[in-house]
Order: sequence, then structure tokens, then C-alpha cells
Amino acid sequence: ISVTWLDRVIWSSILNLEHYGYFVTTTFFASTVIFFITSINLAILPRLSKLYALKDSLEIFKILRISNNFTSYICFSLSFFILFFSYDILLVWTGNAKLTIWSNQILILYALAYGIISLTHIYSTLLNAYGSIYLLAKVMLTWSVFISFSFIINAYYFTIESSALTFLILNLLYFLLFVLFLNKKFQEFNFIILLKDTFSIGLIFFILYLIIYLLTQNIEINSRLIKLIQLIFIFIIPNLIVLSLFSVFRKNIYNLILEISGNKSK
Repeated sequence: ISVTWLDRVIWSSILNLEHYGYFVTTTFFASTVIFFITSINLAILPRLSKLYALKDSLEIFKILRISNNFTSYICFSLSFFILFFSYDILLVWTGNAKLTIWSNQILILYALAYGIISLTHIYSTLLNAYGSIYLLAKVMLTWSVFISFSFIINAYYFTIESSALTFLILNLLYFLLFVLFLNKKFQEFNFIILLKDTFSIGLIFFILYLIIYLLTQNIEINSRLIKLIQLIFIFIIPNLIVLSLFSVFRKNIYNLILEISGNKSK
């Protein structure tokens, strides 16, 4: 709660009503990536708990790696899409040029920050499956304290852009330190492999979106409908390419959908 809502509480007393409305709209849109990620990881939680009871570390790591790949796929697909096309997305979504100009940089920073938060969720899911709730609580409490202080300091002494940038940097540090800590604590798993998978997927998405951005940045489209169609194709093309490059997605996407839908129905 402190990480996802404290900034909105603080800025409500500083920003005027119009800008605060822009801020809440932008941050809510940026945080949508987390909803997709939590669905995946909550779906695999019962299976991880069962495998932990059976002491099947190999199968646990196999599931972790598949889930981490899907988490990375969704995270980078959405985050880098927003990174390169945030202005067009906001303009098509709201039709408000003033909101778009004011919120553009904030949306980029928050989208990247929430994307990094989503990357940590698979590791939190593992601790949940292992019953290490106390350890998870201490890690998240430490993280939230740093985030909370950064919100307060930036709100009263700096700017909303600096607050968003600090939020991004702290979440990146938290992600890296969290993974390295768990890699040392759970020596039966090689979490560095998961980091390499995440980096590979992220790099490919970044390159693909960068190429499309360079090819389309000089195209002027005034119609919001045509711009929406353009954005849809821009989003679909890199996703299809990545799906075709990694066999893990082709082999497991159907089973993952069944797993998620099955757990939700329960």
C-alpha cells in the first residue's frame, strides 16, 4: 500500500486538482502490468507449494523459469511499448494534448518502475510457496520504507519527475539485490539463470521497439482512430516476433492459460 498509494496521498496536497487528476490517471495506467503478472504467479502458487512439500527442487525451478519468462515477456512488452510510444498512447487514450504533454515523462518512468516491481513477483511467490512469510515481510518492509521516504523527500524538496525517477532507480536496486540475496540463500537454485533470461527477453523487446520507433517517428497521423490502429500493429508485431523466437512460449502458453483459468474458477 505504501509503495502504490503513498505517492498519490502526498501529491494530493501539493498538486492542483487538474494536475492531480492527470497524475492519478497516469500512474494507474502505468500500474496495469502488475495485474497481469500477479494472475500468472498466483496461478502457480499451489503447484509450487505442493512441489515444495515433495522436495522436488528440479520441478520447482523449471516452473519458476517458465513463469519468469512469461513475467518478463509481459513486463517488457508493455513497459517498452510505453517507453517509446507514451505520447501517442496518451493522446489516443485521452484526446487531451495538455494531459499528454504534462504526463508523458511521468508515464514512462512509472511504467518502467512498475514493470521492475512485476519482475520481483515471481521471487515473492517462491517465498510464499516455501512459507517464508516472515522473511518476505522483512524484505518488503525495508523496500517500502526506502520508497516512502523517497516520495516524501521528493514531494517537498524536488519535483514530481524526480520522484518518479527515484522510484524507478530504487525499484531497480531492490530487484537486483532481492535476486542476489535469494540466489545466496537458496543455493539449490541458480537465480542468475533467471536474470539472464529476463535480460535476454528485455534486450530483444527493446531492440524491436526501437527499430519500429525509428521507422515510424516521422509519420504524421492526425486521426485518433488511425493512430490507434497504428499503435495496435506496433504492439502486436514485436510480441509475435518474441513468441516465435522463444520455444518456451510456444510450448507452455496454452497450459499456462488453463492453469490461470482453472485457479480462478476455484
